[in-house]
Amino acid sequence: MFELDSILKAVAKGKMDVEKARLLIEKNYVLKKTNRNKGDSDSYSNNFDIQKEESQEGLKTAFEKLKKTVNLEELLKISSNLVQQISENMPQIEKIQENISSNFQPIGFSPNIVGLDAKLSVFRALHVSSDSQVKENQVVGSQWFGVDFSDHSEVRNNKFTAVQFSELAVIKTDFCLSTYSLARLSNVTLQEARLENNKFSRTTFSDVSIFESDFTENQLIKSDFSELTIKTSRLTRINFNSVDFSDCEFEDCDIQGIEFENCKFKECLFTKLHLVLSQPIKISGCNCVGKNFQGCQTAEEFLELINSPHIDSRH
Repeated sequence: MFELDSILKAVAKGKMDVEKARLLIEKNYVLKKTNRNKGDSDSYSNNFDIQKEESQEGLKTAFEKLKKTVNLEELLKISSNLVQQISENMPQIEKIQENISSNFQPIGFSPNIVGLDAKLSVFRALHVSSDSQVKENQVVGSQWFGVDFSDHSEVRNNKFTAVQFSELAVIKTDFCLSTYSLARLSNVTLQEARLENNKFSRTTFSDVSIFESDFTENQLIKSDFSELTIKTSRLTRINFNSVDFSDCEFEDCDIQGIEFENCKFKECLFTKLHLVLSQPIKISGCNCVGKNFQGCQTAEEFLELINSPHIDSRH
């Protein structure tokens, strides 16, 4: 027995055309009247034909009103488009499901995400840990909220374009050989992390805290840092080109082979820096406002470099 609601849902999902639905509803409605009358006393049998005609006429009127109120053809079109989109993305969906099924850990949610081509997607409350990998993915226009990377997980050979990372925790994790363009990272914490051979272009960092981490061979172009805190970390062979630093704090960090080109520093605090000058520190075309040094090792040399944009290197 078909119910009216199930028939209308079938129409909305594109599984039944409108004319078939109309005929089925009429037939079903009459069938219900027939079954009900069979159980009644004989006094109702004489009125069956009249009830049938009235029910059919009333149903036609109601269905016509329904068609005027709800554009079933438009619903059918929308449903078909949704089905098509799901079908097109089914290989990626199946890949995620396969990875999740084969890599589910006893504690937390620890998938391997490999070879994914994701567009306009949302990753929320994801825990990548226990030597898991996120590698060789292309992610465009996506959002990562409340994601934890920990326990020696690895993020490698990925391409992130117009991706927003928020409430991100990176603990004992390697971020290597990846490209970030038009990305935004906010409310991010990195501890005992390693960032190596990454390229950041037109990327915004805000409210980022970094502790006991290593940054090596990274390139940052036309990017912005605001409310950035880096403590007890090592910065080695990093190129900053046209990068703006605002309200940032560098404390107790080892700095070696860093290049600052056309960068701007506004109200930044440098304390207890350890400059390793065996590799040149290059600074050119930089502008500083409200800088403050406290107890920096060879701070005078570093300050001189920042104040002397024509000096390209210092040994």
